[in-house]
Amino acid sequence: MITIGLAGHIDHGKSSLVRRLTGVDPDRLPEEKERGMTIDLGFAHWTPTDGTNGSDSAVEVSFVDVPGHERFVRNMIAGAGGIEAVMLVVAADDGWMPQSQEHFDIIRLLNIQHGLVVVTKTDLAEPAWRSAVIDDIRERLVGSFLENAPIVSVSSTTGTGFPELEKTLKEISSKFEATQDGHHDIGKSRLTVDRSFVLPGIGGIVTGSARGGGFSVGDEIVIAPTGTVGKIRALHRHEKQVETVSAGQRAAISFTGIEREELLRGAFVTTPELGAPSLNGRVLLVRVEALPECPVKLTHRRKLLLFFGASEIPCEIRLPGAQELRAGETACLALRCDEMPFCFAGDRFVLRLPTPQVTVGGGVVLDWSANLPFKDELKRQIQLAEELFAGDKHSTDKHTFESLLSNLLTLQLRLRFPQAKENILLRSVFSQKDIRSAADVLIKAGIITEHDSLLFPLAELDDLVTQLITNIEQRFNDAPHLKGLNEQEVLRLLPKTFAESITDGTALLKLITKRKQLLTEKGLYRLPGRELSVSGSVRKEAERILSELKANPYSPPLIAKLITNGKVSKDALGFLFNTNEAVKVTSELALNSSSWREALKSIRQCLESGEELTVAWLRSELDTSRKYALPILEELDRLMVTERVDDKRVAGGKFKAFFEELDN
Repeated sequence: MITIGLAGHIDHGKSSLVRRLTGVDPDRLPEEKERGMTIDLGFAHWTPTDGTNGSDSAVEVSFVDVPGHERFVRNMIAGAGGIEAVMLVVAADDGWMPQSQEHFDIIRLLNIQHGLVVVTKTDLAEPAWRSAVIDDIRERLVGSFLENAPIVSVSSTTGTGFPELEKTLKEISSKFEATQDGHHDIGKSRLTVDRSFVLPGIGGIVTGSARGGGFSVGDEIVIAPTGTVGKIRALHRHEKQVETVSAGQRAAISFTGIEREELLRGAFVTTPELGAPSLNGRVLLVRVEALPECPVKLTHRRKLLLFFGASEIPCEIRLPGAQELRAGETACLALRCDEMPFCFAGDRFVLRLPTPQVTVGGGVVLDWSANLPFKDELKRQIQLAEELFAGDKHSTDKHTFESLLSNLLTLQLRLRFPQAKENILLRSVFSQKDIRSAADVLIKAGIITEHDSLLFPLAELDDLVTQLITNIEQRFNDAPHLKGLNEQEVLRLLPKTFAESITDGTALLKLITKRKQLLTEKGLYRLPGRELSVSGSVRKEAERILSELKANPYSPPLIAKLITNGKVSKDALGFLFNTNEAVKVTSELALNSSSWREALKSIRQCLESGEELTVAWLRSELDTSRKYALPILEELDRLMVTERVDDKRVAGGKFKAFFEELDN
């Protein structure tokens, strides 16, 4: 099945064409019939008969008839957002007109890649004039996706040309189905609501085209961007009740658990994993093409209307510095939206001026974020995007599947890393299988790297590590007595330019240590080859403290008494702890290392020989007082080396492991 949209100038015969083909009048509103013009979207379907035996063919076509009048272009865009091919209609008596051009530009900006041209009202034009009109159309389509498309001449009044038109439609539809092109099933179901209404006894109904995946009766769904959860009560396709609809098919859906007031045109029906409102943002990073006919410069804070799917959202351009986008140019920029658009990376959109209402351009969504970034961060994001797409001088409809996916994947990682390989670009127009394949190609090319199923951009990673190592070296230069830094201390030294990019600091440090650029031991990170050292007043203070600890091995001054010279004393004592020349027994008591080892040796021999280990015994063994013996035993209790039973100690659960480690 394929959904084909009709586009073209007002009164060029689009609705008459559909009526002749399908027998269905797409002008459903009384005002449309009264005025003889399409105002809103019209829908019809066509199942052609097989020319050989008269049976129904496998080809099914849904038609979306869109308004041609300039005042209803917003409705035209809503229809175009749900089609897979276009039938560009040009009347033989009028030729190419302003809305012909605008509709063609919109279709191209939305990246529709299949279609044909139908020249209508051939009964109203002389052969020479018809030939001139067709030549003019061909010239205007040069370089576009319709350059080599079929051009079929018809008359809806006489029926002339309709057999050829039907044959052409079947060929296009069959080719489309065979290549599974367009919005095929990528496991990411969305349906743009392009029409909503109420039926008595049933409630709210929405219609639209399924994209990225299908829906089934009973499925739990989410209405985006509000996040309201419900279930599908019933599905209809071509006025028949069905159990499922597939990607690319039009459907009417009724729900349970959703108020009909929420089923507004422009909303999306999607799955819970894709439609959580917390994932939506009001700022889009985009690549925009300004049309050659764009009447204004697209500058910072220029107000526009963003047309995406069937929604129309006021937005404002964000560009760093004095940059501007002129007619015919393409560039990366940000759009700050008044509402949260439910869009994916790779989605296409159209931009129009609020007044006068003209189309100025359109493009592709590169990334979305939850909040408006700081000025410098936004500038960095735009620069990163521009670097990736700068080599592509084509307009936004010329990106190939592979190049767009590769660039979006690289950009995603450059903006935020690391990311899980199985979830990266979850909200994109690509399947996770294709994304994983693209990631493998980028890994082989040395553009990204993988560690523990997480992806990192190599260039950014190398730059970050270089700056981080510099910051760590400076920290150690300022505090040479430190043995190492804990994880939070290291993360606080991450360069500020990457502050908004890091999604998992722990995973980042794991990769850096795997690459041997940092070493870790007992929760502390240090630089390879670095030795602890102190000099000057700190060294002299360390010598003084160690001398006092050795002078009274088991009854030294308490830590508070050792620190007589403020920060210098603290740094000196820290240096002694980190070099294992002294041991911090408790927060109040420190011993020199040899005394501590001798005390442990005595305690071990006591317990292994079967003697009773008591405070009195240790006090006597070490020739000290209860003031020092008790804290030593209490610290060993805390470490589970010993365990208190009444007034004595026995071997604790970690007795053996503790002394084995000490021996090593």
